[in-house]
Amino acid sequence: MVIAVEKGLDAMKSYLSKRGFQVVDLDSSQVFDAAVYENLGFFNIPTPNQVTAKAGTGQAGTFLVCARGKTPQEVETMLRQKAYGNLF
Repeated sequence: MVIAVEKGLDAMKSYLSKRGFQVVDLDSSQVFDAAVYENLGFFNIPTPNQVTAKAGTGQAGTFLVCARGKTPQEVETMLRQKAYGNLF
């Protein structure tokens, strides 16, 4: 899974990379599956029209995770489960 991380979140980038994710900068032109951000305004977050999750498969979109107030471990759990939290 390719994770794009906002500039300035160096500890998050390092942690996710060590946990086996391919990490790229959020402002890169690379295709990514999820975006981790903290300080971006709502209109600066990548949208499905700008990012294709699986190039060439017809799947579009990206999983957005706001890292504000979350530990790297919490963000990793969200990314692996593709969910923001438990339902129950």
